[in-house]
Amino acid sequence: MGNFSDFIKNENNTYKNNNESNMKNNNIDENANKIKLEEMINNYKGLSQSELMNEFIKMTMKKKKDGTLKESELENIKKTILPYLTEEQKTNLENILNMVRNV
Repeated sequence: MGNFSDFIKNENNTYKNNNESNMKNNNIDENANKIKLEEMINNYKGLSQSELMNEFIKMTMKKKKDGTLKESELENIKKTILPYLTEEQKTNLENILNMVRNV
């Protein structure tokens, strides 16, 4: 049987290894999300504002119908893009979000 110091060293190494593994997994997730976002941007890059809005409505309505759309997701989208919108666009977004919520 080992002593307490050996036990603590092993526990600390296990903790360190788990943290390193979690950090690597988080980096992989972040990289995957960045790639996914870049692909999404490239897919919608050439669309007009009305085409983008139509695509957003179509996607959110599908998720709503499937039961996979969450209020927290809508709020997150709103918080993310709101700072980049003009007052008119903010009003349009709010109207669209209300429409999606009430369907």
